[in-house]
Amino acid sequence: MDAFSTLLKVFFDEQGALRYPAADVEHVIPWMLVNLPVDLGVLDEPTLILFAQASEKAGIKDAMDAQEIRDAFDAWYLTNPPSPVVVAALQEAWRQVHEGSGPAPFAGFLGEKASTGVLGGGVRPQGTVPGALARLAAMTNGTPPKKP
Repeated sequence: MDAFSTLLKVFFDEQGALRYPAADVEHVIPWMLVNLPVDLGVLDEPTLILFAQASEKAGIKDAMDAQEIRDAFDAWYLTNPPSPVVVAALQEAWRQVHEGSGPAPFAGFLGEKASTGVLGGGVRPQGTVPGALARLAAMTNGTPPKKP
């Protein structure tokens, strides 16, 4: 069974009823379609309509390539995040299926993606090196001072 189908099971209880509000589930499905390996040709009509509506909201254009589409969806979801409860359930299911092999593709919604920028935002000061102690590792112009 593929990752998408496996993760869809998170949304339903043992009797087949939705565990979460339908709007919360519908909101996260388009992101899953873009970021998980899903053959869009096998989707049913309601799911395709849901995806088309989300694509319009995210500003998807015909000329966009796959990475541009993912970037547009990521930007839209940053301003319209999915339910934290739904994302946490998906994250837990991902960990169980993949035996804890790192963060799920949607881990950023839970703050689990490693930051690639400077702590607190902005630009890394000139002469510093990236890393946990980067702010303390500023180099002076020229050579370091000699030991007495």
